[in-house]
Amino acid sequence: MIERSFACAPALMPYPNLFKPLDLGFITLPNRVLMGSMHTGLEDHARDYDKLAAYFAERACGGVGLMVTGGIAPGIAGWLKPFSGRLSMPWHVARHRKLTRAVHAGGGRICMQILHAGRYGYHPLSVAPSRIKSPITPFTPRALTGFGVERTISAFARCAALAREAGYDGVEIMGSEGYLINQFLATRSNQRQRSLGRERGAPHALRGGNRAPRARARRWTSSSFIACRCWIWSKMARTGTRSCGWPRPSKWLARR
Repeated sequence: MIERSFACAPALMPYPNLFKPLDLGFITLPNRVLMGSMHTGLEDHARDYDKLAAYFAERACGGVGLMVTGGIAPGIAGWLKPFSGRLSMPWHVARHRKLTRAVHAGGGRICMQILHAGRYGYHPLSVAPSRIKSPITPFTPRALTGFGVERTISAFARCAALAREAGYDGVEIMGSEGYLINQFLATRSNQRQRSLGRERGAPHALRGGNRAPRARARRWTSSSFIACRCWIWSKMARTGTRSCGWPRPSKWLARR
């Protein structure tokens, strides 16, 4: 375990609470060691989920308290590339249970990242706030209608509900890095006549408003399910021109 490797070196442990359990009220993490989302490529093929389960199980047995999967699309339109990982149908649940059971057997917790690629999708079925091609993909996305926006929000919620059924301890909603939610927040990718995101929708979504995917996902799951979000809220989100500094949750977790 990670804790044992530091047992004889207290000088190397500036955060004495790092390996103590963290009680979130409805779930307890074995420690405050978190592994962020990393796309391995194994999540894109059903045949590779046994390998992916072994990958996460090693990290759980090694002492990681909570880990987040690579991005999983909430539907076909949200694919990063054709036939990449998604969780939108009941028959997808079984492969994801391989991951959650392996992690729980190793004493860890695991969340699934819900990622809708939007105009970054490398396929002709991609959608976005506006019909503006991404500079990194060859396909021009279809602009979402108002009904399409509602369907997409419901797809996020349905994906979260299926993740809970698969045994995940929570979900992370990817709202940064230029993917769909971030595209609604940026003027360069959102040029809708009736602004949804840039002025009214962005603060509404960030605060967990009724239309936000996170709020809908919460209603479709329960209060005993981790629902976190990954946002970049800065001039980059509004205009697509600048990045911002990331907060440092590791220090907060270690000192609590």
